Amino acid sequence: MPSRPRQILRSSPASAAQWRNTGGGRRAAQIAAILAAHDIITHDIEDHSPRRPTRLELLRAAWHLRFREPRIPMRPDRDLIRYLAGDYLRHRWYFEAHPEIRVFLVENLTDYARLRAARDVGVHLVGVPANLEVWQSPEQCDFYSGEPMPGSLHREAVFAGLADTVFCISREEQWFLANHGTRTDFLPYHPPAEQRPQLARIRAQREAVATGRGILAFAAGSNRRNLQGLAALAKLIRELPPTTDYHFHVGGFDTEALRDEFPAGNCTFHGALSDERFNVLLAECRATIIHQEQGAGALTRIPELLCAGVPVLASPIAARSTGGLTGVHLYHDADELGRLCATPLGIPPRPEPDEAAGRRLAATILRLDATGRSSSARP
Repeated sequence: MPSRPRQILRSSPASAAQWRNTGGGRRAAQIAAILAAHDIITHDIEDHSPRRPTRLELLRAAWHLRFREPRIPMRPDRDLIRYLAGDYLRHRWYFEAHPEIRVFLVENLTDYARLRAARDVGVHLVGVPANLEVWQSPEQCDFYSGEPMPGSLHREAVFAGLADTVFCISREEQWFLANHGTRTDFLPYHPPAEQRPQLARIRAQREAVATGRGILAFAAGSNRRNLQGLAALAKLIRELPPTTDYHFHVGGFDTEALRDEFPAGNCTFHGALSDERFNVLLAECRATIIHQEQGAGALTRIPELLCAGVPVLASPIAARSTGGLTGVHLYHDADELGRLCATPLGIPPRPEPDEAAGRRLAATILRLDATGRSSSARP
């Protein structure tokens, strides 16, 4: 362990207050806790206000980004080009003004201009993406160029390769990036400390009282993939025969458009759920269902539900990167889903955080910090 705290720059859009209760926000909180536990101090470039670049400096930066490898193709949009050039200069000037910063921790691997700035001045890069952004976007196009798949995904993989190491949230994305030649590691999600007391309370309630026959299906409709998954689940539920063995509860913010998709006979559609009502349903339900047919990263909801002692019924795509977690039950069709819903499931064991993975992340940062800046810097 170092004798003094190490300082790094961290780019973490999901750390903003408005994302605190999202999967990305909780992943950012998990990373922050790991860094704090190892005395790694992070700085945010938003605190740095360099001088305003001249028009000539912006033009030179734009040319540099567009034509030097790895290139960033840009749509012919003046505001977009100005943003990329300004973002590059802002980060480059920050690194030049702070030689003590030797490591840049990046949580969005499509922030191409700032990745280039770090590499151009020899600052080491460590990636900790919550997911690959191209897969997260329904359009799956590169934001800066408008380039569709597969080129957009290839570009993200190329820029991920600028990092010394990328710590992935899912095994699938680790496999994908490793096959592109990127040095990768795996840091699975575990709920941050501030969330665990509420999860423990739900677990205690479930352990004290027998659960009912309710099956809870929930999603945030603001995420299009979640809404699509909930709509696909409605089709499966309509295939199930009428039964008194179980009853579905369906809800989540911005899900009202799906109310008529779920059969009223064996479903109660709640729509938006308050935190209090949601926690009551979690404490009382037999299990939860999470259904996705597309997705990126890994679903943070699953470890959280297991910590709360709630069994999870999941489609294969939703269950990605849950191998080894007791309490996740896969279904492939309506018949399998119906059998699982009718089966009383025990309270799953509480999953433990992967402390070794957290230590590897901290050790990587400290090792790179100790080596100083790379000699590969370029003008």
